[in-house]
Amino acid sequence: MNSEFAIAIAITITVVIVWLCLNAWVTVRIVRDDLPSRQQRFFQTAFVWLLPIIGIILVLYIQRGEVERASGRYGEPPDPGDDFGVSARQVRRLETALEGEAPLNGATPTGE
Repeated sequence: MNSEFAIAIAITITVVIVWLCLNAWVTVRIVRDDLPSRQQRFFQTAFVWLLPIIGIILVLYIQRGEVERASGRYGEPPDPGDDFGVSARQVRRLETALEGEAPLNGATPTGE
């Protein structure tokens, strides 16, 4: 009976330590997240600590589904050659070939 009690205590302590570490990890993720407001972060943290497993799963699911943060820079202007799904290089090769300066396959003309 004594060894069974010791095993039960060891398992309980292990589960509590794992739970505390997981809660701490999720709390750090919530605090470091700049996207939600201060109030939202407070409620997410309270949710994690008051509803142990459900709170952790839900907060991790919510954070996973958030939109990727912008880089703060404007994107490259669109290339006019992309209208038909071709690159600018392909458009230049086509224009050059249509003007008779080089064949369409990109090879150099003979005699040069």
